Amino acid sequence: MAFVVAALNTAETGQLVKAVLAGEGHSCAIFGTGEAAVAEALAGAPDLVIIERHLVDMSAAQVVEAMRSEPSTAGIPIVIHGRTDADDVPVLSASLREAVATALTPAPGMVRAAQTMDPVPKVLLVEDDASIAEPLIDGLARYGFAVDWVATGAAALSAPPAAMVLLDLGLPDIDGLEVCRQLRRTRDVPVIMLTARGDECDRVVGLELGADDYLAKPFSLRELVARMRAVGRRTRPTPAA
Repeated sequence: MAFVVAALNTAETGQLVKAVLAGEGHSCAIFGTGEAAVAEALAGAPDLVIIERHLVDMSAAQVVEAMRSEPSTAGIPIVIHGRTDADDVPVLSASLREAVATALTPAPGMVRAAQTMDPVPKVLLVEDDASIAEPLIDGLARYGFAVDWVATGAAALSAPPAAMVLLDLGLPDIDGLEVCRQLRRTRDVPVIMLTARGDECDRVVGLELGADDYLAKPFSLRELVARMRAVGRRTRPTPAA
């Protein structure tokens, strides 16, 4: 049985989440604000946090950033829950049940031996546009990825290690190509560039600097996830014979 902290806007949403969790044998504490949920996560060490995309005080991305910035909550998996139209309750319940099961299940080859170990692949998203970052965080969470979001190149270079980096080129402080160059000097981490720059020259330079793939905006979530999985397979260390 898992202990879950949830930040939800309405009583109806709370009832839905509570029913889904109870059906799976989990207990939960539900709060109406992101700030309260983060405080409870810091104090109570939950197994999972569920948040709505837009809360009264914080966006989902802000809650994620607040939790990832604290060592005690950085490894807790997060599920971002969407809207709850009454007509879609069976579909939403099934979707939430699947997301919770995925978030609480360690990725292949990973043993959850301690609370501080990451139960899902952690991705660093470097994107200065919140209107792009927030839906990506939401979407990737549905595919079982935990996302750390930063909005500047400097923050990307000082961020904790991640399994993969999704890197926008048009950053406000450091050009994304330079961020990629510096990451390659210090870390052996897969990098996928996400950018509105679709010129062949930019693609070639990015790949020559060490990017593992290059995806031009706009792109679909399914294509991004497929590319992330493909890059992960290519860059996964080969077991010694």
